[in-house]
Amino acid sequence: MATRANILIVDDDKDQLDLFGLLLEKAKFKAFKALSVDEAMQILECEKVDCVVLDVFMPTTSGQVFTQYLRAHDALQDIPIIMLTA
Repeated sequence: MATRANILIVDDDKDQLDLFGLLLEKAKFKAFKALSVDEAMQILECEKVDCVVLDVFMPTTSGQVFTQYLRAHDALQDIPIIMLTA
C-alpha cells in the first residue's frame, strides 16, 4: 500500500483552507490545515510534511517570509512549496 503524502495548507481564509483540505483528502492526501504561519510552524514541529501549499498574502506573516524561514532550516529547506495568490 502506497504511503499518502502529507500536505500542509497555510491560508488565513478559512473557506479556502477547508476547500483545499477537502480536495486534497478526496485525492487521498493527508491534509494539515493552518490559518496562520504560527499554526503552520506548530504543525511542522510535530508532523512530517511532504509539501506546503501557501497563501502569499496573510495578515501577520507573509508567504514570502515563511518561505524564507523554511529555506533557512536544514530539516525544512527541501520541502516543495506551492504559492497561492488571489
